[in-house]
Amino acid sequence: MNGTRPAPGHPEDLETVIRNGDVADVATGVLVKRDVGIAGDRIVALAEPGRLVGERVVDALGCVVSPGFIDIHSHSDTFPLIDPSARSKLCDGVTTEIAGNCGFSPFPVKGEERKQEELESGHYGLVVDWTSAEDFFDRAERVGTAINRGYLVGHGRVRAVVMGHENRPPTEQELAGMREEVASALKAGALGLSSGLAYSPGCFSHAEELTALCRTVAEHGGFYSTHMRSESGSLEDGVEEALVVAGDSGVRLQISHVKTSGQRNWKKICWLKERLFRAKDAGLDVACDRYPYIAGSTGLHFVLPNWAKEGGPEAELKRLTDPAMRRKVVDAVAADYPDPTSWQRIVVSCVPGAANKCYEGKSVAEIARLMNADPINAIFNLLTAEKLNVDAIIFSMCEENLREILTWPFVAIGSDASFRCPDGPLSEGKPHPRAYGTFSRVLRKYVREEGLLGLPEALRKMTLLPAQRAGLVQRGAVREGWFADLVVFDPCAIEDRATFEEPHQFSRGIKYVFVNGKMAIDDGVPLGGLHGSILRRK
Repeated sequence: MNGTRPAPGHPEDLETVIRNGDVADVATGVLVKRDVGIAGDRIVALAEPGRLVGERVVDALGCVVSPGFIDIHSHSDTFPLIDPSARSKLCDGVTTEIAGNCGFSPFPVKGEERKQEELESGHYGLVVDWTSAEDFFDRAERVGTAINRGYLVGHGRVRAVVMGHENRPPTEQELAGMREEVASALKAGALGLSSGLAYSPGCFSHAEELTALCRTVAEHGGFYSTHMRSESGSLEDGVEEALVVAGDSGVRLQISHVKTSGQRNWKKICWLKERLFRAKDAGLDVACDRYPYIAGSTGLHFVLPNWAKEGGPEAELKRLTDPAMRRKVVDAVAADYPDPTSWQRIVVSCVPGAANKCYEGKSVAEIARLMNADPINAIFNLLTAEKLNVDAIIFSMCEENLREILTWPFVAIGSDASFRCPDGPLSEGKPHPRAYGTFSRVLRKYVREEGLLGLPEALRKMTLLPAQRAGLVQRGAVREGWFADLVVFDPCAIEDRATFEEPHQFSRGIKYVFVNGKMAIDDGVPLGGLHGSILRRK
């Protein structure tokens, strides 16, 4: 159905009109039946139903018209250079990802870190031809992207570039070098700084170092996203450190994938809630994000003690192959995991080597039986064979605490996952289903089926809240003059289909998606266009 003139009062030539939909006003928490007019990359008109006419008309009757979902905690990083289609996220309604989280980012790349990046990227045939954030952004823009992407600069990457994986405080010169690297990335357009204090080399840092770097971030108007030092036994210390760093530096704080991990720590949810609400009441600019699952995912070598990771991946592997040192590491892991049932709750998800693909989808306990080894040595056998490149899914959380966290008004929805595809190089393994179904799962399970969240509030947590936290301009709401990142979905049909057993399945119920005004999904089918942008902080 075509028209020739827009409604009176809107002189723009409308390219697309989304008609008859229930438009989500995520700022006020209401749904209003409106037509949405798009021209170029902007929303240029909102009007009563039937008043707008455009070259293309999309009928959204019975559907919700929402701002595009913003994944504030993504790990896609270099994946857009391998496959820019981002299909798993796009089919989940995501129009923007914030990558470079947990201290890992594709930049800066120098020295030994360049060798490590080339090793990891070489698995996908990716050539690392950048060194700085500016170089990387230029490369990403040349390749193109189906959705918008913003990036954080990783503290772990910066520390490794300046001082390697050494377990010591930086010298004054090294700290100045780290601040210079952070400032350079921010000037190039990075949105802020991330830390992964449970990983090497971030685990070797102290609060004073982080505060100094966060002062640089605050000076540039960026935000600080932290995977805390502990989300389990020392959860309290991890939270307090994050709050101190934010308070002393003045930075905007985002606590990543907030949780109480491990059954013995589930009771800490009351303390966690009280402490975060009290910090906000005291005026600290703090928020969090969370994925809607009770299992997390990370590299399998997370089970190793921090001291075993000192010196970087090569030194870590040597410790696992030296018999005397290996026994020492085994003893340390056994002390950290005294419960033998722990190994049933850790499942290997992705293994790059063909010889060990048979272990994907199996628990460590199962793998140990197949190897005729104890669980810890089975892990070490797999890690040494695959040069540490083994991913795992860890079932360590409880549904009751997840439901509680999702209701906190300052908690945004984030996947903590890279996008994947059911075919091509990004189809390998059995990744966490959050790569495919995070946002549709919230709308199905916690909105429609359980009523834990009202629809407008859930959408705010997916759109305006993460946009505000990340400092994105004119994104995250359906407003005239703002970017036309939009999702049209059926609230009665939207559902996540990805499971832990069969993760490579697209969500259903997403009818149409627009990225910067261009249609990216038409009646549930991805169109394959590259309409996204690299979002550089201004």
